[in-house]
Amino acid sequence: MHFYTNVIRFGNNLLVREINNGQRIKKRVRYSPTLFSLVQKSTPYKTLDGKYVTPITHDTMKDASDWAKNYEDQTDIIFGNTQYPYSYISDVHKGNIDWDLKNLLIVTLDIEVECENGFPSSRSASEPMLSITIKNHQNKKIIVWGLHPFENGRDDVEYRL
Repeated sequence: MHFYTNVIRFGNNLLVREINNGQRIKKRVRYSPTLFSLVQKSTPYKTLDGKYVTPITHDTMKDASDWAKNYEDQTDIIFGNTQYPYSYISDVHKGNIDWDLKNLLIVTLDIEVECENGFPSSRSASEPMLSITIKNHQNKKIIVWGLHPFENGRDDVEYRL
């Protein structure tokens, strides 16, 4: 079993988190993206409107971005996805991905605030914060950070000030 849990760009590298045979792996991948350029001759690649394009693989993501930027005023001759983490995922993880939820770390975060004046806007943060709670859905552990002392009424909840 092999699947990714996160892929983000960091300079000319991709930071990849994946599960391989039940093991969590973190790695830095140097990725060479492929973009496409419009051509007149017949190729195996076509645009959505049927024009022929040829693949151009770049040494680095920066090279690819610079090349695409050179043609940003001519959007009808350059094709491909410049969101390189998605291109990497498509290149490496073909077809259906056999996800295993028990290997995914899923947490929820909840921030409680007062609402004496109605439900507050997150942009203005006009009401005082009461607590922050995080729940790990793998081990079901709940941790609560509060601004006021709590009564510890549950065994599965860890309370912190």
